Amino acid sequence: MKGLTVVQYNYGHTNGKALRALFDSFTAPTVIAIQEPLYNERTKSTYYLKPYQLAYDALLETRVYFMIKREVCES
Repeated sequence: MKGLTVVQYNYGHTNGKALRALFDSFTAPTVIAIQEPLYNERTKSTYYLKPYQLAYDALLETRVYFMIKREVCES
């Protein structure tokens, strides 16, 4: 891995799938920090991209979560 790229975004409790176009526009950042994530009562989690590991305390009151590229987690 050549460098560390971090992207921050404020969801504002928006549905994650509605933001897929935004996520697709990223050039694979190493870490994505999301403010005000949507909490899904059914799954007890939130939306995240498959190439990333979710770092998230799955509680309704959680205000920030991180998606970290899986290749970083495996090193």
